Amino acid sequence: VIGGMNAASVGVVKDGKFLGLAQDQKQGGEATQAWLVNTAKVAFPLARIADALLNPGKTIDANGAKITYPKIDFIYWVGGNPIVHHQDTNTNIKAWRKPRTIVVNEIYWTPTAKMADIVFPTTTEYERNDITMSGDYSNMHIIPMKQVVAKQHGAKDDYQIFTDLCKAYADGLAEVYTDGGKTEMDWIKEFYEGAASAVNANTALGVQMPSFEQWWEKNEPTEFYETPESAAYVSFEDFRNDPVLEALGTPSGLIEIYSDTIAAMNYKDCGAHPMWFEPVEWLGMKDKPAKFHLLSLHPLDRLHSQQSNTSNRKRYAVADREPVLINTEDAKELGIKQGDLVRVFNARGEILAGANVSGDIMRGVVQIFEGAW
Repeated sequence: VIGGMNAASVGVVKDGKFLGLAQDQKQGGEATQAWLVNTAKVAFPLARIADALLNPGKTIDANGAKITYPKIDFIYWVGGNPIVHHQDTNTNIKAWRKPRTIVVNEIYWTPTAKMADIVFPTTTEYERNDITMSGDYSNMHIIPMKQVVAKQHGAKDDYQIFTDLCKAYADGLAEVYTDGGKTEMDWIKEFYEGAASAVNANTALGVQMPSFEQWWEKNEPTEFYETPESAAYVSFEDFRNDPVLEALGTPSGLIEIYSDTIAAMNYKDCGAHPMWFEPVEWLGMKDKPAKFHLLSLHPLDRLHSQQSNTSNRKRYAVADREPVLINTEDAKELGIKQGDLVRVFNARGEILAGANVSGDIMRGVVQIFEGAW
């Protein structure tokens, strides 16, 4: 099972009834407790999912520890499109054929959804009520998100899907999951009122948030303005003024360029201080496996695959494909013109792309943004 669960958070079920979380239960016998203990040891970095699926039982090094991959027979994936954003798509596809069952919550018919055995259709932000904020760093607004259309074609909110699964799995589990039967609006109100209580108690913010009912009815963002304190904020100022009493959270309490912790791991591919390592493949190799070096940057026009299925794609697509940026002289040597449909390939796979011929990229290098469907 892939997810953020740890052993203490695993539910204990007996005779079809939910008894509670493992951290609160002493029931189940030695076998159950041993399984729970082992569960806590099988977490691994998400970027190694394909390696883990293809090589159960393999042991790897990670952050100074040894991790042994479990045998994964069931995957439930919510919130992500790993077939697209994971590197080496062909290897990833082989890996995702290993589990017996794959379940996905998804809005769109993504490549990951196509690899699943069961797809629970979920609602878009237009089909449900919600609450959100704007400004990843500034947190300037709290915004009501009102449902604008009815749920389409049997789609359900993630919250409803999980609640229904709880009902099917064990008696009493849904009651615990929903915290006593709270609805979507109950949670939205609770989140808002928790924020309002903290904000209204802090007069320095200069903002008084109205009651939830007034805020929801008005349907306008609550804006937090810059205060004199926030305008004068300087990162690490307390540390600079008093590095002893305001020490950082490093072993030395200082900004560390050299890490004794990393040094003690004795990794050949990760030094104790920033340094250059020769890539597995690059243009400086004696025996280059190919003529071009491929860069796969984060896209300017998408967030991974998000909006790859919208009209936004028409604005940047070349030959109705994801564009590949190639140097003018390289393109001339290969007989490639702006807008041509070209094959980009290596030993691991191939794609079709639209040629974007430019002097903005050096010779010997081509660039394709990651994440396209």
